[in-house]
Amino acid sequence: MDIQQEITHQALQKALTDSFEGLAFAQVFSYRVLSAFTGDTDGLTAVYIDMPEPLAFRFVLMLTNDQVGSFFDAASGGADLTPALFADFNKEVCNTAAGHIQTILAPQKMDMLIGLPHIIKQPLDYLTPADNRCILEFEVEEYNAYVVLEKMTDAT
Repeated sequence: MDIQQEITHQALQKALTDSFEGLAFAQVFSYRVLSAFTGDTDGLTAVYIDMPEPLAFRFVLMLTNDQVGSFFDAASGGADLTPALFADFNKEVCNTAAGHIQTILAPQKMDMLIGLPHIIKQPLDYLTPADNRCILEFEVEEYNAYVVLEKMTDAT
């Protein structure tokens, strides 16, 4: 899968739209490809999922803490959000989006392999430009969400 192609980016937008609308009634309005991330990572939370077959990339989803809290409020009806529940819900948002991506981009009836979601402690590590990486910014309601696709290699 070519992570730099517009068709891949449009599929990401559809997958995020389906996921965010289903979880929290949040709309994805637009996206743009970033040549470099120039924002602030304070308040960003990041989760990744490896998607080795057939897509062969790592999917990284970065949302603000406030955005995850807002999604949780909408999804739970206002339940208390503990730190453990925050981490679990954040991983579930990423997992849901990854499932939608896999369904949209993978050929029908093909075996698919998807990893488990993992919290990233240093989001900036993924926001540095690299040849095997594509960074996208999505406008979601009053927030921005960031997606990094990183082409998997044997060492990834």
